[in-house]
Amino acid sequence: MASTWNTEYYDIMSFFYWEPQHLGKKGYPESKYQSVKEVMDHLKAMEVSLNHQFNLFFRLLPESLYLHFFRSVISGLVEENYHYQSCEEVEGLGLNDATQPDMLFVGSKSIIGVELKIRAKTTVEQVLKYAMLFYFEQRHSGLAKECNLIFFAPGTFGELFREPVVSIEALKSSFSVDMLPNTTRKGGINLMAHKETIVELARSMRIGFVSYSEVYTRLNDLKLGIDKLSPYSDAPLKLIDGMLNELEMRGLHACSKMEPPL
Repeated sequence: MASTWNTEYYDIMSFFYWEPQHLGKKGYPESKYQSVKEVMDHLKAMEVSLNHQFNLFFRLLPESLYLHFFRSVISGLVEENYHYQSCEEVEGLGLNDATQPDMLFVGSKSIIGVELKIRAKTTVEQVLKYAMLFYFEQRHSGLAKECNLIFFAPGTFGELFREPVVSIEALKSSFSVDMLPNTTRKGGINLMAHKETIVELARSMRIGFVSYSEVYTRLNDLKLGIDKLSPYSDAPLKLIDGMLNELEMRGLHACSKMEPPL
C-alpha cells in the first residue's frame, strides 16, 4: 500500500523526537530508547497511539459511514446526528477525570462509547465506569438515551477481560452495586445516591465486541460501498486506507488472540 495519512502521524512524532524544545522539553540522554527507530517502533506498538488515530479517523469520517460501521457491530443502533465528544466536553460533565473514554459519540437519543484494547485486558469495573459516564451524560443533558458500548480488541470476547467473563450475558449478570465505590478514586465524586441506577443502566445498555481482524474486514467493506464517481469520495477513501495501513503495520488485521503484556 502506498504511503497513507497514518504515516504522517509518525512523521510528526519523529519531528518532536528530534526537536523536543518545541514541547518545552529537553533531550533525555538516559532514555532506554536510543534511536528514532526505537522510539517509532515503540509508538507503533502502543495502544494510545492507535487510539489517537482511531479518534482522528472517526472524527473526520462522514457520519453516515461511521454509523454504518457501528451499526454493523450493534444492530438497531439509533440513526441520528451524533456529536463526537472532545476531552474538554467530557470534562464538562463534572466527573473530574473519574473516567476517560477512548471515544464518545453523543446524540439526542443515543450514546456510543468505544474502548480500544491491544495487549492490556479490561475489567468489569471499566465497563461500569462507562455506565457511570453514560449516566452522568444523561443527567447533564436532561435526556434519557439509549446507551451503547463497543470494544475493539484482538481475539475473542472471552479473552478481553481479566475476570472469567465468557459472554455479554454473563458480564451483565455479574454487575452489582458493591462493585461501585461510594466515592470515585479519581475526582472524588460521591456515587452513593447514584449506584443502583448506574448498575441498572449497565445491565440494560447494549455491549458490542469486534476484533481488529473484523474491523479490518468491515473497513474494506465500507470502502467498497463508497461511490467512486462522487467528487467527494477521495477523502473518506484516504481515511479508510490510512486505518487499513495502520492495522496491517501493527499486524492486527490478522491477529487471532490477545498478546500478553510487554
